[in-house]
Amino acid sequence: MTIVRFYALDRVFNQKKSFTTRSNLIAGVVVIILNVVYCLVNQLISGALTVEFVPSLEACNVTQAFRIAALAFQWVLWAGCGILIYRLRNIQSSFNEFRESVAIFAVIIALLIESSVTNLYYKYYILEQSRRIEKTVMDAAASNAVVWLIIGYPVLMCMFNHRAYEKKWLERLADDSHRMIYARVNGTTLSDIKLNAGSGENSNQLPIEFMSFLSSTFGINAQNPDSADTITIAVSGAVYGLTGIMLVYAWCNYSYRPIKAKGLTWVSLIYLSAVLWYIGNIGANGHMWVTGAWTKCKIWVIWLRVLFCFVFATLNIARFYALDRVFNQKKPFTRRCSLVAGVVIIVFNVVYCLVNQLISDRLTVAFVASLEVCNVTQGFRIAALAIQWVMWAGCAVLIFRLRNIQSSFNEFRESVIIFAVIIALLTESTVTYIHFKYYTLQKVHRIEKTLMDTVASNLIVWLIIGYPVAMSIFRRQVYERQWIERLANDNNKTAYEITSNHAGTTYAKMRENSETAFNQSNLNFEGNETINSDYAENVEFIDPGSLRTNSTLQGEAHNEDNLPMALRTNLHIRRPMLNSPNMFSNAYPGLPPGGRRVL
Repeated sequence: MTIVRFYALDRVFNQKKSFTTRSNLIAGVVVIILNVVYCLVNQLISGALTVEFVPSLEACNVTQAFRIAALAFQWVLWAGCGILIYRLRNIQSSFNEFRESVAIFAVIIALLIESSVTNLYYKYYILEQSRRIEKTVMDAAASNAVVWLIIGYPVLMCMFNHRAYEKKWLERLADDSHRMIYARVNGTTLSDIKLNAGSGENSNQLPIEFMSFLSSTFGINAQNPDSADTITIAVSGAVYGLTGIMLVYAWCNYSYRPIKAKGLTWVSLIYLSAVLWYIGNIGANGHMWVTGAWTKCKIWVIWLRVLFCFVFATLNIARFYALDRVFNQKKPFTRRCSLVAGVVIIVFNVVYCLVNQLISDRLTVAFVASLEVCNVTQGFRIAALAIQWVMWAGCAVLIFRLRNIQSSFNEFRESVIIFAVIIALLTESTVTYIHFKYYTLQKVHRIEKTLMDTVASNLIVWLIIGYPVAMSIFRRQVYERQWIERLANDNNKTAYEITSNHAGTTYAKMRENSETAFNQSNLNFEGNETINSDYAENVEFIDPGSLRTNSTLQGEAHNEDNLPMALRTNLHIRRPMLNSPNMFSNAYPGLPPGGRRVL
């Protein structure tokens, strides 16, 4: 099909013939028949010469002859296509068909070379994990790159620079001295395009006189969306993409204890709400020309921007409440608590947005056709800001209560920084919405608003999970060992229940007066044996790195089968080391001198 497309360009530009619907149908039939016949022939040939299933290996065996024949067929096709590409060099069209065709041809040749090397040199690549993954990824990347090279740019322009690009496209189409492949555009002949290109209905900008009128009337510098808005959207998207990559890495390393203890599901929900908030900002902040789907102002303003801004805030507040519940109220914050908090957050925010959806557009959000903008009333803005301020004022009480946390993991310091970022953003939003009422018409202020939201929302995610992720990359084992030692030495009620079950990490209530890190904590390192507080009451530390029971020291006998392994009398227990073969297990082959198993 790609070769047929090159032929169509050659037929129109070089042969000066049309490529009509009938030509498309004929080409499609020829393509289908050619490929079906080739596959049918190979189907009828013996499997020993083509492809067959090998039960002993539980794999499909593809013969070298079949591979060579397929590759040869491909090389012949693309060699012929190379002639077409060479013929297209004379195209003088301003739409860069030749450049696009060369780029596609280069991608295909690169993929064909890679396929030839893989199929001929690495005969058994399907049995090698790295080779088969590389082959699949290369095929996927090349095929998608070809599609993006053909249609990607106009689609992006349709999204971010709709009318300005269409106007420029029509002007170039009309001015092109070469006979174009595009015979008619929406029923408009080429002779009409020159006239239509300069008309107001094809322009992506309000008339300059009208923008001047808005500037003088409202006392602002009104400007249409332009390339600066497109760059803002791209930069903000890149920032969210970078944060997303960090979260994907965190999930891939979920077994790393410092990451697992952060509650990755909760952090991911915070990030997802931030992304949807950003999508709402694109339409609500005036970065796009309000046409087509962008005229559905209530969707962009209420159901994306406001809803997920509120969700983002309430998720963070719920996280602060979890810390307060564990450290101050001495109660657990279990999966059930998380589900209840999630339901409350969803119901509260959806009800608020539903009420605003049902209220008259005149009092909330409405599309103004004459200005082609979404109008957000001051009453709606003030109500939303008031709710945010009330929520975060209540959160300030939680932050104040968290000041007594003495944990060595700095939950209080992290919470204070996040709270400061939110208050700074809320202050900026209040000033923008109240003082700069028409900020969506002012390029500087709408860009500043979007960038502030982007920086603040991503910074909060990085403050929560960024440090353990960085440590897992640069100081993985050292930091995890230090983290576990700090967890064991922490005199406060530790908030992290490290388990290997599917329930994940939850906040757990610890005992009020614990003498050791093992009292009342469920430190299940890789799910083998657990140190239980019922037997840990009489633990006596012999040295900073080990502990023994009183029964060991006094020679008392008891039924060891009823004791956790960590407290049996023939054990000399040291703090868990990450490089031990199997922590808290008796999997060592022999006893060291002294008759005690060293863990």
